[in-house]
Amino acid sequence: MAGESRRLRDTYTKRGTFRHAGVVYHVFQSTWSDGRSFLYFATKNNAGKSNLHTAGVPRISFHIHPDGVVLTGMLVPSRYGGTSMGEALVQYFRDFTRRHGLSFDVTAHINKPTIARTLVRSGFTPVSDNLQVEILPRPKGDDSRVPRVQVVKNAQQSKLITHSPDKTNQFYTVVSPVVAKRYPIPAPDSIVSIQTRYVPPR
Repeated sequence: MAGESRRLRDTYTKRGTFRHAGVVYHVFQSTWSDGRSFLYFATKNNAGKSNLHTAGVPRISFHIHPDGVVLTGMLVPSRYGGTSMGEALVQYFRDFTRRHGLSFDVTAHINKPTIARTLVRSGFTPVSDNLQVEILPRPKGDDSRVPRVQVVKNAQQSKLITHSPDKTNQFYTVVSPVVAKRYPIPAPDSIVSIQTRYVPPR
């Protein structure tokens, strides 16, 4: 409850607007006491809410360090599926860092396959390909935000990080190769590297 109260008292700095698929979003920035910063992308219906973090709006999380900025994660609600919203947010973030004179050379370790795929689609490259998973197609009628994956490479037998440290956020579900065979041939960008940093295109 204390953390939630702190969030409700967060102040937001308006950073401009962002247009995607014909919709205008108001962009707000908030920095928490633990050093995390967020960019929230709110429509006019959500822009006035006191707690954008729980309002179900798209967001990007990052840390600003003396030597640059590190993208740590992002949230794109499932209702934006098929709109390339994730790639548009990544491009906005790159433009944002340039406008504010921030050096953006690498991400944090990316544990979520869907974020990794968004980064790949945005031209980023993984620092390591030791651990790769295939993101399987979403079963019909499944509106869960938790993707199903199969491990296709684990060169160092790394322990899989499938949840957030507090276990409240599941990153993905691993299925067996037997189950995976029921799915169609994978798309080229369905196999991604995780538990590694990503480098933006130059």
